[in-house]
Amino acid sequence: MLSTKVSLNSACDSALGRLASGDMDALEIIYDKLGRRIFLMALSILRDPHGAEDIMQQTFLKITEAAGAYTKGTNATAWILTTARNLSLTSVKLIISR
Repeated sequence: MLSTKVSLNSACDSALGRLASGDMDALEIIYDKLGRRIFLMALSILRDPHGAEDIMQQTFLKITEAAGAYTKGTNATAWILTTARNLSLTSVKLIISR
């Protein structure tokens, strides 16, 4: 199990580096590795499948914009999932404030 987590994180780390260099194909790697987890995390916070899909799209836009700020060699998986969580929580705050 540990080697699976290491390879997942390594793949995402590499993909973020490629994304920061402008390689948009790297998004496919991140989507394949974490897309389901991003969706399920957003769904668990929002309790709305359509909202969770929106958050997933926003997450990929955000990591595309911010890939250059990611520090290579740190926990890429946590960085991406934290982005998704923060976007989800912001969405909940906006819904509540309406």
